Amino acid sequence: MKDEIELAVIDANTLACVGLKSLLHDLLPDVVVRCFRSYAELMQDTPFGFVHYFVSSNIYFSQVNFFRQLGHRVVLLVQGPEQARALGVPALDISQDEHSLIQQVLLLRQMGGRSGEGRATESFHGPSFAHVRRHDADALRQPDLSPREIEVLALVVKGFINKEIAEQLHISSTTVITHRKNIQEKTGIHTLSGLTVYAILNEYVRLEEV
Repeated sequence: MKDEIELAVIDANTLACVGLKSLLHDLLPDVVVRCFRSYAELMQDTPFGFVHYFVSSNIYFSQVNFFRQLGHRVVLLVQGPEQARALGVPALDISQDEHSLIQQVLLLRQMGGRSGEGRATESFHGPSFAHVRRHDADALRQPDLSPREIEVLALVVKGFINKEIAEQLHISSTTVITHRKNIQEKTGIHTLSGLTVYAILNEYVRLEEV
């Protein structure tokens, strides 16, 4: 039996925890994501048993000695780009909308763990996350979408509505809807954020296009 790959989200803000957990599930559907509302809750569980830790800056700095020993496995959750830049450590700005947050996570992964300022951020780098990425790649391997379905998928994740897709591909809106249903059935993905991640990982669209 395979060992489960687990990620921890440690944040007193329940909504932030749930939102990030949902996004990480879309990005890494075969990975277990667990939420903890405090450092104490993490300590009562398996504090060293996670591949990566997404930690609010308040909790991180209140227990900095513990989290520093985890090294590249920690990503700070911050509010705003200024705070991310000021900290000078691997950070994820959770004040963004979902679309921007997905872009930031994927950009960190695609760049091999480099922040927007060009500093190395090993949080999305190294052997542990490489293991997650292999797991991820297997889970999101393309399920033989037709060329037309790929065209529709690319336009969907770029933000086009059914009518606009129909006009661009010279097909009816009903046909577009049928293709979208087929894409969802084949991939098992039913959210726009999940389809966006899927399309980028399978190179149907480039990150800068979405």
